[in-house]
Order: sequence, then structure tokens, then C-alpha cells
Amino acid sequence: MCSSDLSEIAVSRGQLLMALGRTKDVLRDIHPDGLSGEARVEVLSMRATAMASEGDERGARQAFRDAIDADPQSIRPYLSLVPFLLQQGEVLAAKESIERAMAIDPDDAGLWNLRASLLHAQGDLLEALAAYSKTLTLDGKHVDARVARASLLLDLKRDAEVARDLDYLAENAKAEPRSAYLRAVLAGRRGDGDAVQKALSEVAGLVEIRKSVV
Repeated sequence: MCSSDLSEIAVSRGQLLMALGRTKDVLRDIHPDGLSGEARVEVLSMRATAMASEGDERGARQAFRDAIDADPQSIRPYLSLVPFLLQQGEVLAAKESIERAMAIDPDDAGLWNLRASLLHAQGDLLEALAAYSKTLTLDGKHVDARVARASLLLDLKRDAEVARDLDYLAENAKAEPRSAYLRAVLAGRRGDGDAVQKALSEVAGLVEIRKSVV
């Protein structure tokens, strides 16, 4: 089997295990040895996130450094490093990491979403809204950004705009329980009890489906 096949297998299996929350399996089975280029960066980044999930903060930090060193022009490590830093309460370090990554690629939707999330967490709501909208301009299919924008618009009581985002999600992200929950909140604001119950039942069903998959 050639090295490119091995790289593809390692990355694909690692991504699947991460999606299923099987971080111990990632650390046991997915290793960067023998990998190069994007595959090495991806595997190191995944392992860093897995280490963080398993409580190995020191190991996670080293794996993130290794991923950045493997390709200083890759933004991939930062897409996982920033959430890790925010979980650690290191807001300034997270902001600096976003800026470093955006200097490499200023038009990456994932980075714009991270910037929006940071602004949102800091209470800078209008700037966060603009950043979520920029994310969706770059990638209209970015579900996390659209859910977050809908939630923020709901807080701002801009219900017509909320409805447009939720209609998009209902059509294009049917398995997303967060959008169903937001539909319940919006219906509750309108006083539509039947719609609230329908949306909450949908949330419960979608959550159960996700549990059964994992």
C-alpha cells in the first residue's frame, strides 16, 4: 500500500472516530508516524483535540505545537487550537491565534466562524453578527455559523431574520437538533403552543438518533 493510501486511511478513520466521540481510540490507533504534509497536520491536530478531551492538557498543547511546526502555513491546527484555548479560559491567546491564522488565510469560513464565536462570547453582539454573516458569505452551508447567527438574532429580537435562517436549516440541515430547538423558542415567542410542542418533539427525536449512532 502506498504512502498516500496510508495517509488517506489514517485521516478518514481518525475523522470518523472523532465524529463518534471515540477519542481514546484515536489516541490508540491514529498516529502521525510516517505521515507528511496535510495528513500529518490533520492527524496531529486530531490527536491534540483527543488529548484535550481525555484531560491531557500538556499533551494537547504539545500536539498543537507539533501540528503548527509540521506546516507553519496551514490553518488547520488553529481551527482546533482556538476552541481548546477558549475552553481553558485563555481568551487573549485564542484571539492572537485567530489573528495569526487569518494572516495566513483571511478568507477561510472556519476562521471567520471562530472569530464570530469569540466576539459573541465577549458580548460584542453586532460585530459577532457581522462575522457570522461573513462566514456564511464565504460558505453558505456552514451549519454552525447559521445556527449561531439565528440564536444571536433571536436574542436581538430580529425574528424575521431568525425565521429565514431557521427555514434554511429546516430544508438543508434536517438532522440538526439546535435549529429545531430555536424553532421552538421562536414559536413560543409567538404564542404558538402547538408549534412549540412539535419542535420540541423533533429535538428529542433527533437527539435520540444521534445517541443511537454513537
